[in-house]
Amino acid sequence: MGPQLLDKVVPFGALVDFDLRQSPEWGEELRRLFGQYGLLVFRGQQLTQAEQIAFVGEIGPVLDHFSMINYVSNNRADGYLGDSELNFHSDASFYESPALAISLHALEVEEAGNTSTKLANGILALERLPTSLRRRIDSLSALHLFAVTDAAFADRQKLDDYPESAPRAVHPVVMRDPMTAKETLYVPRVNTALILGMTEAESGELLEELQGYLYDPDNVYDHFWNEGDVIIWSNIGLHHARGRHGGGVRTLQRVCSSDASFEMYESMGGFRSGKQ
Repeated sequence: MGPQLLDKVVPFGALVDFDLRQSPEWGEELRRLFGQYGLLVFRGQQLTQAEQIAFVGEIGPVLDHFSMINYVSNNRADGYLGDSELNFHSDASFYESPALAISLHALEVEEAGNTSTKLANGILALERLPTSLRRRIDSLSALHLFAVTDAAFADRQKLDDYPESAPRAVHPVVMRDPMTAKETLYVPRVNTALILGMTEAESGELLEELQGYLYDPDNVYDHFWNEGDVIIWSNIGLHHARGRHGGGVRTLQRVCSSDASFEMYESMGGFRSGKQ
């Protein structure tokens, strides 16, 4: 049986009943659901890394690079993040080609339902902007930076003292999400240093206003993890953050879709951290 929609996830996304090991047989339907909802949630999965790569590959291209295929874990020696704090961000937005989609699979969750990942919907936030504010931002662009300090992971990376060799990119404030074909508000908290053509004070004031819509509780889905969960979301349409930490072991198997080159990620050099 193919993917069956069980329920809509509040305030966005869809809970889907499907054995993801059958993904290669149902790629077209999975892509249709993903394009419609931008976030899909699956329960009770037991996927090897190769099987998760095959699933994500039905949604979009998978780049064989350690920054795109890895583990988010406070238990594995090769795991990233541990229990560190991480505010809302969009993976690799500091490159010309941000990641397209991100999938996490819960392999170990010692305290089920007590640790979470938060997702904020830039597509819905854009739709909720007042007409005057939407018109104001339509032609604006923003500078995106990699977070190089722990303080930036918890809040925002600023341009002051940012290393010249660290990656940076400029993206439209209103961006077309290639995975859903919908326009989205693309100013993730951690990465957006400033809006071009404005003073630092003007930029900061506008970002705070826009992010008020983005990260309003009514625009955030908080996914509380249980072993076997798999979620996949559009990285440009949605932003994500570390939610509740919990106190036990947590290991998430991570596979991303990206149409970027291997060389682009290698160019990051000494600034690799796995936190983005």
